[in-house]
Amino acid sequence: MFQGNHKVNRLLFNPSWANIQSRWAQILPVSNRKECAFCFFITGYCYLIMGITLMVGFKAIVFSMDAMEWLKLQPHLTIGTAIWLFALAIVLMMKGSIAIKIAKYGTWVYIFFTCINGILMWDYLLLPYVGVPLILFLALSIFAGFFLAYTVQKVELMPV
Repeated sequence: MFQGNHKVNRLLFNPSWANIQSRWAQILPVSNRKECAFCFFITGYCYLIMGITLMVGFKAIVFSMDAMEWLKLQPHLTIGTAIWLFALAIVLMMKGSIAIKIAKYGTWVYIFFTCINGILMWDYLLLPYVGVPLILFLALSIFAGFFLAYTVQKVELMPV
């Protein structure tokens, strides 16, 4: 058999899910619910500011085509996303593993609807070079979603 450290032998030749999960939790810096909820709150706050800015900016633009209905809906969707993230932050402050599961699945819902919104926006933005900011915004939103999912995962793996 492999001559070396006993822990390495045990990890390589007898891995168990509990052992792998506890090792993963040791690698990650420990986070708590308050830090995780704060991340959700800050992300929601950014969406709120963006939604208010879009609302103010879209009042100055007169939309003449029916196809622009989806664009007029964007400030409301952005503020709705902010409310969703605020709600997930509040849920994370509750005790119990069900709150973590709600936040985890809620984060995946956020990522899914961000992707759907970006795909639907692509059809309405027919101007040249508008795709670059849209792809950048979509990539940053998805990155924020994966970051939030990562923070929830850290809280979930924390020993109770």
